[in-house]
Amino acid sequence: MCMSHAPAKAHQPGGWKKKEKAAKKHTPFDESLMKPDPDFVDERIEKREKPKGFLDRLANIFD
Repeated sequence: MCMSHAPAKAHQPGGWKKKEKAAKKHTPFDESLMKPDPDFVDERIEKREKPKGFLDRLANIFD
């Protein structure tokens, strides 16, 4: 024998309650945070020195 079931969206006893969300804190916009940091050093950039040629080495001997 098959038992009949209620549809999936049937009314639940007790009803549905809406969850209360916590209020977000309002932070005022601070334009000074948008300015770049003057002391920032980007470590991702590799600084490669140009390989010295023969004439550069020769010039360093006479300095």
